[in-house]
Amino acid sequence: MADTKETIAKVRAHGKEIQQVAVTRMLRELDSKVPYKTGKLHDSVKVRNTYGQSVFKTEIKYPSQIANYTNDGTQRHVIYARRAKALRFEIRGKTIFAKYVFHPGTKGTKWFSKTANQARWGMALRAAVRGRGANLSPRDFFGGL
Repeated sequence: MADTKETIAKVRAHGKEIQQVAVTRMLRELDSKVPYKTGKLHDSVKVRNTYGQSVFKTEIKYPSQIANYTNDGTQRHVIYARRAKALRFEIRGKTIFAKYVFHPGTKGTKWFSKTANQARWGMALRAAVRGRGANLSPRDFFGGL
């Protein structure tokens, strides 16, 4: 019985280590794809790992609204001047003032959807197992059975 608990503890510890390596790889890949203008989106990432009896879960979120806008895009909308009497911008070198403008919307780049899909997670996990798994063999767990 003690051997079983010890083996389970080793397997769980190894699983956590593999998960951490996979999460690090995925975050590195997401970092390379995140649209970078001010750094606000990049800095907003939240990672939460949970460990159940037989399932390890990782949740990666970018809670900033900018993540939704850049990943999914935006619909056409009106932009109103809020902190001043008018919006100010330039078109062909001419300064324009307006109380509101019609924004045509933007097309999403799907940077998060493409990067954090199931196949990429699988690749990150396999790479983590290859990188860390070489250090441990079934003998380490089962004593040469």
